[in-house]
Amino acid sequence: MARLEVTLVSRVRLNPYVRLLAQALRRLEPGAAISEVRDVSVGRALVGLGRQRIWHLHWPELLYRSPRGTVAALRWARFALALACFRATGGRLVHTVHNLDPHEWHHPRLDRWTERLLRRWADALHVHDHQAQAEVARRWRREDAVVIPHGNYIGAYPQGCDRREARARLGLPPEALVFLCLGGLRPYKGVEELVAAFRALEAQEPRAWLLVAGHAHDPAYARRLAADLQGAERVRFVPAHIPDDEVQVYMAAADFAVFPYRRATTSGAAVLALSFGVPVIAPALGPFPELLAQGGGILYPPERREGLLEALQGALHADRERMAQEAWAVARALDWDAVAREFLALYRRLVGGPGEGAA
Repeated sequence: MARLEVTLVSRVRLNPYVRLLAQALRRLEPGAAISEVRDVSVGRALVGLGRQRIWHLHWPELLYRSPRGTVAALRWARFALALACFRATGGRLVHTVHNLDPHEWHHPRLDRWTERLLRRWADALHVHDHQAQAEVARRWRREDAVVIPHGNYIGAYPQGCDRREARARLGLPPEALVFLCLGGLRPYKGVEELVAAFRALEAQEPRAWLLVAGHAHDPAYARRLAADLQGAERVRFVPAHIPDDEVQVYMAAADFAVFPYRRATTSGAAVLALSFGVPVIAPALGPFPELLAQGGGILYPPERREGLLEALQGALHADRERMAQEAWAVARALDWDAVAREFLALYRRLVGGPGEGAA
């Protein structure tokens, strides 16, 4: 059997998704050449002609992003030329659709060109759930997207902090009921709606506390959130990147993790919370219904005006210990070796080899 060569292409480093996938692929297929790169080029496309080569793309919009439009256009042309050369010399392309739309439309025309290019050139499209598969079929006219679930983050971050220590470090009362919103702060994540719902809850429940933490990519947005939170007595707002070794502090302090997204294709943040045994509160849209189908959280109807507030109120009386056990069970089922085995089968199908990775 020819040696399989898979290059995972991603400029994202804060999210360990690609690293965890690469590690699992190497465990299962030690004879394969699994590499991780931050960019593609014509030179890289011409390496290894005649071999079983796959480029697996993640978050491709980051490969050409720049504050200067001309630079972005040149980077995009370099990206497109590299893909064309790779395909012309027998390489196979896999694209993981983490987001059907970019988080921010820095370069709308280039982003649409990228969507069109990958829709036509990708030998395989990968999504994490069946809702995303249906959306890809509807929007991209590709009926063949492959569903392979998002792997968990168990063990990817330190997990040694207990609840009492975590709350003491964050200035939270030991007996509080803590709702956590952790991750990059962006408008589509609905943090404003969470703040409004929590203000209503705060007036009803003296135990309730809200913890909002994460880097705001737009400083003006962070200022707006800070202004919205003025006068809220039981809120901790940390508008900064949370280092990997501090994530455990926020998760250990939380009773529930809240993700009131307005739209979503994938939610690594929700998988992260489940990986710490923290139940999730989220709207019944995007990845959440399938992710929480076996429990581990509370879903609410996104079209209902008071849906989020009612979910927070429901959490006050929920069996949190049972839901935490369910969250752990959901996360453990998202095993990276099982995920990697499915990817290896996909890769082998693309290069014409046996359809299963090594066990």
